[in-house]
Amino acid sequence: MAPAREPCGGHAHAHPRAGLRTRARRAASVVFILLAARLPTVTQADAVPDPVSILTGEANERAQREAEEQGRDHWLQFDVGVHPSAGDRPVVFAHARGKRYDALKTGLLLVATPKDDGDSYFARTVLLVTRHEPDAGTHALILNKPTRRKRATALGELEEMLGVQPTNPNIELLDGGPVPTSMPSYAYPTWASANGQRCAALAPSGAHLEPIDEVRVGPIPDAFLRCLLAETSVPVKIFFGISGWAPLQLDGEYRRGDWVLCRATQKFALMPAAENAWSMLVSSPEGFALCSGVGLAGSMA
Repeated sequence: MAPAREPCGGHAHAHPRAGLRTRARRAASVVFILLAARLPTVTQADAVPDPVSILTGEANERAQREAEEQGRDHWLQFDVGVHPSAGDRPVVFAHARGKRYDALKTGLLLVATPKDDGDSYFARTVLLVTRHEPDAGTHALILNKPTRRKRATALGELEEMLGVQPTNPNIELLDGGPVPTSMPSYAYPTWASANGQRCAALAPSGAHLEPIDEVRVGPIPDAFLRCLLAETSVPVKIFFGISGWAPLQLDGEYRRGDWVLCRATQKFALMPAAENAWSMLVSSPEGFALCSGVGLAGSMA
């Protein structure tokens, strides 16, 4: 990886980013030596820009400009951060970016395409988009990834938090995504709070998010949650963590062919992970009907 050129002297006509470039080099001259062995795990090493140009923003500006000039609808953006797998040393991360894709919206399912069928965190996953704002980014919850946490430990934490023992046999514990959250998120069918149903009097009245008509997702008032977990057999998904994308990041991943968009239904939103919603969505007539025409950039092939 060739080093960037040092700016010339301290003349008044020097490049406006010269000072930032010099400070970045001085702060990172030793640290970035450690990156060389990590880069191939992020992307092809010969495609990774000079680290100083990443810090100054020049690399990402150039990548977007070149994509626009070449008529491409997605490109890579590079950032520098730390990662536990690298011993908290700085590494270069590559993220997709793309032109805004208007079909992305709250309430759709994101289905990982078969090409992402290896060791990726999102391999064979189905996600429910709980918030999509083009200028703010996207939040989603993985619907079919059982949590790595021990069930007894997780339920014990809920019992300590709520003061009741979760006895509902239809509680499913899931990893909602790689981004940690201070509190779990929940999903349950809307009929659980309908008149005549147990716990209905305790149901939230607007403090929840409804990405689809048949399923309520989000935080739940403690009294209603205690009732759902301890006094009913209503199917409840509990998510630890969320999945998140910066503005235009999911657009880029979609345009790159990483995802297929599908209409969400209560069946797939609340389907137990063991029933393999992903296989049904990518290979069954029902899945084809739900995904057909929603978005055309991804491919099930």
